[in-house]
Amino acid sequence: MEIERRPVRTRTLRTAIAALAVCLLAAPAHGALLDHGLRIEGERMLRPGMWRIGATVAVESEIKPGVEVVTREDAKVNVLRFPVSWRYGLSPKFECGADLQIEKDKGTTYDVATAFDGGGISYVDVIAKYKMFPWTTWVGRVGILGDKNLYGGGDSIDFGMDMLLTLPLNLPIGIPNLMHLNAGIRLKGGTPDIDHNGRDDVRGYNDPIHLGGSIIVVPLPRVGVVTEFYAQRSPFGLETMSEAALGVRYATTERTTVMASVAHGLSDGSPNIAFRFGVEATYGSMTERQVMRQERREKMPKELPAEGGGPQPLQISVERLASIAEAAYQRGDYLGAADAFSELVSRIPSDARIYYNLGVCYYNLKDYKRAEGEFLKAMTLMQNDPDVHLYLGHCQFLQGRVDEAKKNWEEVLRIDPSNELAKYLLNSSP
Repeated sequence: MEIERRPVRTRTLRTAIAALAVCLLAAPAHGALLDHGLRIEGERMLRPGMWRIGATVAVESEIKPGVEVVTREDAKVNVLRFPVSWRYGLSPKFECGADLQIEKDKGTTYDVATAFDGGGISYVDVIAKYKMFPWTTWVGRVGILGDKNLYGGGDSIDFGMDMLLTLPLNLPIGIPNLMHLNAGIRLKGGTPDIDHNGRDDVRGYNDPIHLGGSIIVVPLPRVGVVTEFYAQRSPFGLETMSEAALGVRYATTERTTVMASVAHGLSDGSPNIAFRFGVEATYGSMTERQVMRQERREKMPKELPAEGGGPQPLQISVERLASIAEAAYQRGDYLGAADAFSELVSRIPSDARIYYNLGVCYYNLKDYKRAEGEFLKAMTLMQNDPDVHLYLGHCQFLQGRVDEAKKNWEEVLRIDPSNELAKYLLNSSP
């Protein structure tokens, strides 16, 4: 028996359109909900000494990877997967870890054999993750165990490389979002025996590439809504695998997040419908907010000082505060970032960028009055910066002061006549 590629057929795009609509209903992000999408891994690194483990149950139905050569019948597969991942932070720029997946396939029975019918360990990968640039991380994978006869399986030895990219989105409505992008390739070899009859069945079992993206919005402090697209060439060189998913991530604690999602395949190599349920937990080193709380406690005197004397607060270095502020902001912890930037302002009151960053934090927290105050301070130090005037106008507009907002957006165009966002805001304002 041999399975061949079918002519490309895509499923309905209604799911994709609905998912895109969710993307446009963006809300401010917060906390560990932003670290990852559903299947898409984020670029953010663990703190040294911290480790994270995640586990998922996935039920995928009606995958149609190809057509049986003799009978011309569709090959259909239903799959049950149990992927588990583990990561450990070795340094601020380096993580190690491992991925494992257990899989059970229920395939199609023909006269002489059953295609894609079996179970076991799909793959075991050893992972190395390196932070190359502020928003970009590279992941290297070495497969040390696998079953290439399973639909989601790998070779006993294969290699892969992924690039993880995270983008802070600022939509025209001024509400920030977070997008994770993944792209990579997996080097494979061989022609699997998918019906276990001792004869190779599938050709082109080489180099499947994959890419995907997720947009995360947080309408409630503990709830993240995720829209995700994922595509890859089938590991068997047959149908393209592509799907759109909509899911929810819920932070039960500062360290634990649970996830549920539903996905719809956009091509026959993907499940018609897939349900996934997972949990993710981190342990070990402290999170950024815990670091801030501890350092505040350390700064408090242990006893009441005598008049005119007593212990002095412990000083945190400017570099340390800047690192805490940046890390907190990247994970969407705007309150923790605002605390750190406030301390930085008291140390370096002449740096306009700190006032600007503090204003952005308050803006994301929807405290527009305080944000306006910080942007005004930044403007006194860098009067010709278009972003300061742009955000200052946003704050005034959201407080109902439309005329003042328009003056700031006009100032943006005076400084930068090509600024499309300022033109859009002016043209769409009442």
